[in-house]
Amino acid sequence: GASQSGRGGFGGGADGNAGDGTNNLGGGGGGTNGSGGNGFLQLNYKSKDIIPYRNNDIQGGTVSEYTEDGQKYILHTFNSTDNLVINGVNLNTTFDILIIGGGGGGGGDIKGGGGGGAGGFLYLSEQTLEQGSYNITVGEGGSPNQQGQNSSIVGSVLNKYAIGGGRGGSGNGSGGR
Repeated sequence: GASQSGRGGFGGGADGNAGDGTNNLGGGGGGTNGSGGNGFLQLNYKSKDIIPYRNNDIQGGTVSEYTEDGQKYILHTFNSTDNLVINGVNLNTTFDILIIGGGGGGGGDIKGGGGGGAGGFLYLSEQTLEQGSYNITVGEGGSPNQQGQNSSIVGSVLNKYAIGGGRGGSGNGSGGR
């Protein structure tokens, strides 16, 4: 019969043979040699708080803004390994952090491999961060038959990880009789 290949894990998982998981969403690779998608990290906070003489001075990643319910927020998105540097932070500022690990690669075999697992998902709400440097690691997606890499934020007051997705199984068994 025809060989069947599995779908990669959610987060932009690939379908079928040799499809790659979506980058920066941690999607798992499709069965039969698909690669997993890279993970990412996002951090957001209010742009100003109730103490007007001390605003936030935070650098790193790609910085953008959005407004929700009349409140302006700052968003730092990391699609590759970098540093988050906090030079100054308002005492009342809290951070929401989303961490996605790299997706696992699909199983590699011409008889049909399983899809790779999606990268791990970690959401941290209302975190307090101090001044200083935080190492941001963005996990790469796994090559075929390889697990995805972990994504993390590591600093003096916060050490959090999202585990990379598992690799897909190989389908090299013989057919039943």
